[in-house]
Order: sequence, then C-alpha cells, then structure tokens
Amino acid sequence: MATELHGVRVDVDGTRTDITIPAGTRLSDYFREQLGGWPEYGHYGTAADPTGITAVVHETSARDMPVNGAATTFACQIRSGQLDYYLHGPVFFFGFDRACGATVSLTGEQRAVLGRLPVYSKGGAGRG
Repeated sequence: MATELHGVRVDVDGTRTDITIPAGTRLSDYFREQLGGWPEYGHYGTAADPTGITAVVHETSARDMPVNGAATTFACQIRSGQLDYYLHGPVFFFGFDRACGATVSLTGEQRAVLGRLPVYSKGGAGRG
C-alpha cells in the first residue's frame, strides 16, 4: 500500500523546504514538474546502514546549474565520505530502503543530520 513521502528540498541558496508527496503520486511526474525537466536519482549511504537517502536532481543540472553546497555536504555526511562530484541546482532528499530498493520518507536521524549542516549562500561551498 502506497503511503505519502516526506522529504526536504534543498535549494542552492541553502533554503530548506519540507516536502510531502501524496500517496499514489507518480514520482517521475512530480519531479519533472518541480525540476522543470527529467529527474535523475542518486542513492547514498553506507553498507552498515540499511536506510540511505535518495537525492533527486534535474538530469542536466551538473552542466546547467550552480553547485549546491549544502546538498553535496549532506550526501557526503550520509555516505561517510567524499563524493567525486558536486550536486547542482535544487536537490530533493528522501530516504532509501536498500532491502526493497524503494524511495521512502527521510528518517528523523537523517533530518537531524541535514538540520545540523551550515547554510551556504550562492551555492559556493566545498564538500564536507
């Protein structure tokens, strides 16, 4: 049975907005509307943690949009290590259940990690 999804949108300027996607919504349609193009999904986490995160960006964000320092730092924190690239443009974060390969709501701990990160202005921040 489908349930609503709870996540956070992180904009390049550091603005963080809680997101709720109603049950039954086609995620690809929702993200296409929100991002203005096709979504690309990335999953981050550690082997020891069964729940990672799903990051959703515009598919061409790396060449068309500024770096999103807060979003990149959050993915690094959840992954427990650096990425070889930056996340660009607005990024939507949700949880990821590795056992079933499904996007789920962010956990309280994941939200707490995101909440502790500094807000970067103008998208110009290094990875953390």
